[in-house]
Formats: sequence, C-alpha cells, structure tokens
Amino acid sequence: MRNILSAGIAVLTTLLCCCESKELPAVKTVVLIDNNEFRVTTDYKVLDRNFTKWVENHPNLEDDSMLLSSIRSQNTESIIYANKLADSLRLNQRLEFRIADLLELDSCLILSKSGKEYVATAKSERVSDTGTSGRKFSVEGRTILVVIDNIY
Repeated sequence: MRNILSAGIAVLTTLLCCCESKELPAVKTVVLIDNNEFRVTTDYKVLDRNFTKWVENHPNLEDDSMLLSSIRSQNTESIIYANKLADSLRLNQRLEFRIADLLELDSCLILSKSGKEYVATAKSERVSDTGTSGRKFSVEGRTILVVIDNIY
C-alpha cells in the first residue's frame, strides 16, 4: 500500500511541477503482465533502472543486455508491452526474472480486472518441486507468475 501511495505522490508532484511550467510529463507505462484477470504495470524509468542495475552487476549475461537494449529501443512509445520485448523463449524467461524482482520490490501497479481496482501487492512465496525451486506470485489467491530460480 505504501508503494501505491508513494507512486501516487510522485505522480502528483510531477504533475504539479509540470503544470507550473505548462508542460505535461511524458508518462511511459510498461505492461508487464496482461491477462483476463490482472494487468501488472510499472513505469518505464523503474524498469530501465532495474535492468541497468542488474546488467551492471551481471555483465556476462548477454541476454539481459539484449533485453535492456530492446527496452531502450521502445523509449519513444507511451505504452510498452513487455511480451513484445522478448522474441525468444530464453529472453522471455530472463524478462520474467526482472518482473519477479519488480513484484518483490512492490514496484508495480496491479489492477484486478474483476474488481476493477488496484491491489496493494502480490503475495510472494518460495516453492519447490522435484529438482527445482523458485518463487510464486499470487493475487487474490490466483497465481500471476512463477519463476524457477534453481534446478538441482
């Protein structure tokens, strides 16, 4: 809830500053997950910062560098659909790790389409199965994302 409030305050502050200068900000939204039940979004700058920090700390992961370039190539769009950034299964899986990171950091807005309202946060839990472990994110008891972090 605090992040929704923080995000709202940041947007209002930006709008107030821009109104004083008679300019409207260029808001860029990235749709991370969009299905029949939920739409999960984040701000372009939040995704760019998250990827940049990750790539700086893990320079040998070429797929992540490719995704960062793909994100930046979409910089002129007002709405970016994350599923269009990854053109292969491997890149899509790398993107899912970044989405999981943003969900854990509460850096997303989650819209419940059934209730037509924003949900405060996604529930995160560690899961394991035969030979794998990972994270499962759910909202209102429904799974929105599962990532496998380890294969034994």
